[in-house]
Amino acid sequence: MKLSLLATALILAAAAFLGWQDRGKLAAARESHGRLMAEARALGLSTDGLVQDGKAVLPAKTARATCDGAAAIDPKEFAGRLAAFALKMEATEKSGTPPDEDFQQEVFGLLDDMLRLDPAQLKVLIGELRANGELSAEMRRNIVGFAISMLANDHPAAALAIFTESSDLLGKDNGHVLGQAISKWAGQDPAAALDWVRKNSASHPDLVTEQTKRDLIGGTAKRDPRLAFKLVDELGLEDAVSAGRSIAGSADTPAERNMILSALRDHLAAQSGDGTSLLAAPTLLGLAEGAMKDGFESATEWIDGAGLDTAEMLVVAGSIEPWRTGADTGNWIEWMSSKLPAGEWESKAGRMMDHWTRSDYKAAGLWLSQAEDGPAKQAAVKSYARTVAPYDADAAARWAATLPPGSEREELLEAIGKAAAKPEEDP
Repeated sequence: MKLSLLATALILAAAAFLGWQDRGKLAAARESHGRLMAEARALGLSTDGLVQDGKAVLPAKTARATCDGAAAIDPKEFAGRLAAFALKMEATEKSGTPPDEDFQQEVFGLLDDMLRLDPAQLKVLIGELRANGELSAEMRRNIVGFAISMLANDHPAAALAIFTESSDLLGKDNGHVLGQAISKWAGQDPAAALDWVRKNSASHPDLVTEQTKRDLIGGTAKRDPRLAFKLVDELGLEDAVSAGRSIAGSADTPAERNMILSALRDHLAAQSGDGTSLLAAPTLLGLAEGAMKDGFESATEWIDGAGLDTAEMLVVAGSIEPWRTGADTGNWIEWMSSKLPAGEWESKAGRMMDHWTRSDYKAAGLWLSQAEDGPAKQAAVKSYARTVAPYDADAAARWAATLPPGSEREELLEAIGKAAAKPEEDP
């Protein structure tokens, strides 16, 4: 479903204002920031100045009011303004008229006011929007869902209560709002959030889904990872793989990853059976993927200090994908060659080098020219030569000649010769 202009603008503004000030807030918006930025530009919105030096910056005219003297908001009056703006934007979108700077200022102003609504005011707002016959169902759903999402950052319990009361209005498309609220609440008070899930499992089965339970477990892991692992069995989650990833995804720092890893090992020591093994690998893989987001140095420091056995190290190797390694591909290949058993890393190194060569052959070649001779470089040379052979057979042959004499070098040179004989393809 295509996001409305209003929803896109508000989400973009919230992503900038909340996501970069507190990485724990609006995680979904952080993950989709690039997509939202592109969509906003396609709609004609300027994204300049939203983030400076890693922090969000709102236009000076509409900076969020935080002083004690800020004027109180009448939720009924605000609902009227919001509805009128939504209708105006709907008409603007249909006409194809690009939004101007005044439009953006108005968006930020509405966002400022929405962020200041308390739970009681939000209930009034929803009631007003529900009764507004001029708004489409989609527009009401977008606005209400976004408002509850904002409330969930500071008042997750209240947000859940309002979401439950408004579930008929919101529909299934706003399940992410429920997930955000339950995850946030579980991070603050796991027992209370768990109690809500238990009470609503029977009365609102459409709300308490497998995804809701995973969101609860992920939020709980932020505060109490041992309890999170216990809840996987207690709540009867059918997808242990996704549950493990939810737990791992709650960790943002090396210290938090260590806490989850310790809790996982304790859980495994106390359990047995197929379900346990299904939970172990995705949790460990998710922890490694999270560590890789911090870059090569930080990731390898955490992995090396985690005390992983061979089996665990092989699971971690599954997170080292070409699209994650980027400019550090060479470093990762060298690291794998020194940490993984022979025969377990060579094919992965070849795929990584192939991907790197296709995306940036100059950088890949530069790394090869500077790398020390050894198993890592030899594996990379074989992949690099095969990849460039259709475009530069002479260069590929020169690289192949650097390999030790033997059958592998001869087979590679033969493959390069065959590639050179074929019609040249576009790189």
